[in-house]
Amino acid sequence: MIFPEGGRSRIGRVDRENFSYGVGRFVDECPSARVMLIYLRGDHQQGYGSIPCFGERFTMIVKAFDPGRTEDGGRRDQREYARRIVERLADIEDGYFAARG
Repeated sequence: MIFPEGGRSRIGRVDRENFSYGVGRFVDECPSARVMLIYLRGDHQQGYGSIPCFGERFTMIVKAFDPGRTEDGGRRDQREYARRIVERLADIEDGYFAARG
């Protein structure tokens, strides 16, 4: 399991601007790779937290994602794959909050 963001966001949301592109390296080196996105959030989580409250329920959203292929090569490709993955995670998060009202 790889956390493509590269760390926990202090704002409690997926950070679309500051993320690691290490996951993009795996995708770049494995052309047939598909990514399983897993979004986990405590149902009472309002912001950043290191651990959930005891007994807290979680929502888990799982999506298969094909990041596609790019043609540039090297680190540029790796950053692009990571950006696509983080953007998709952020879209899933947006849907989570929209459904909760």
